[in-house]
Amino acid sequence: EESSDRIFNNPINLKTERHKIFAHWLIETYGKERLSQGSGVIDVAGGNGMISRTLTDMGIRSTLLDPNPRYDTQNHCEGKNTNGDEHTTNRPPPFGVIPHPLNGDGTDLTSRDDDIGTIINNCSFLCGLHPDQATE
Repeated sequence: EESSDRIFNNPINLKTERHKIFAHWLIETYGKERLSQGSGVIDVAGGNGMISRTLTDMGIRSTLLDPNPRYDTQNHCEGKNTNGDEHTTNRPPPFGVIPHPLNGDGTDLTSRDDDIGTIINNCSFLCGLHPDQATE
């Protein structure tokens, strides 16, 4: 696990690693135990899932809620295939994904009687990191 001092104190990291800065801030502000309750954190309009990935790497369950998730499913494997060539495999992300928009106040999601509704209703925290004001 990376030190938050290393991330926070390097201005070059402020943009490229803002997902890590935000994840560390969430943990320092709310605590790992609180964020891990229920179905964990919902990353609203999280696009590539970097916040969800970072939280998951830090031991906190997270779910990406985005109408057009763009997470990377190409995981490079160590080693080579039977022909001696390096290969990639499609793997699901290490976090949950709900490919659905958040409309209005979200009642279209909270009123669902399925797994999506359960995840949304039992989350510990809703977050969104959007410097472009995508969640306003």
